[in-house]
Amino acid sequence: MKASDLTPSKYLKQSDVEPPKLVTIAGVEKVKFDDKGTAKEKWAMSFRELDKPLLLNKTNINRTVKATGTDDVEDWRGKKVVLYFDPDVEFGGDIVGGIRIRAPKNIAAGQPNPAMSREAIDERMADQAGSRGDPNDDIPFVALHKRARWL
Repeated sequence: MKASDLTPSKYLKQSDVEPPKLVTIAGVEKVKFDDKGTAKEKWAMSFRELDKPLLLNKTNINRTVKATGTDDVEDWRGKKVVLYFDPDVEFGGDIVGGIRIRAPKNIAAGQPNPAMSREAIDERMADQAGSRGDPNDDIPFVALHKRARWL
């Protein structure tokens, strides 16, 4: 048992996404929560595969826009994203670590998300025209399989 297991939370915390989790966005809603005795409202994203939602901050909202290819929150439903722990997240000038969102590897490599709208796919393809990127990033499974035969 980890020390973090002693303080259960109704929202996702760092230990919940170690290792990274491929999840499907179920929705986004405004929630009320207690922040050190003060009632606050914040947006939370829920996922089909997980019991707890993720409280959203501006960075993760922006990362979700990038990962899903749309800034229309209603279009996020059904899209796949990866939740992971980033040890370099800063808060209040301290490095505290935190949860981050990214597109699944095949989507980050520029391949269209099957759940993306035609317009979002066209925009992503136009943005990437002429850009090759790092050849070591996001190697597709097939390439790994072919490479494995040579080892």
